[in-house]
Amino acid sequence: MDSMIYNGREYDLAKMNMKMARLIDRTEKSATVVEAYTNELETVRAALGDDTAKELLETLNIEEIDLTELVLIYNAVTAGYESRLEAARRAKESADVDRPALKAVRDMAADVRVIQSVNK
Repeated sequence: MDSMIYNGREYDLAKMNMKMARLIDRTEKSATVVEAYTNELETVRAALGDDTAKELLETLNIEEIDLTELVLIYNAVTAGYESRLEAARRAKESADVDRPALKAVRDMAADVRVIQSVNK
């Protein structure tokens, strides 16, 4: 399950499905600032649920919301969805670095450094 961290607290996010992908896509392609804020609110509400969104924003009325807070929360939501993918990428890169062929290259480089230090 995906989650986001905001103000030092962890919040569960709704499952990343096509609905969420479409909401994020629409938000990222907003034509105006007003449209962007409206779409960010809709995305935050879908990702966190109305109760948590209201807890964080103090209201769900777009006319009364602190828009800076809304943007920060939206960014935390999108970062939360990306974090699991990023962790998987890092794990794969780490496993790739530990492959025998790369270990042999690292060992050879260490040997060359030793030889160079002796020849100085």
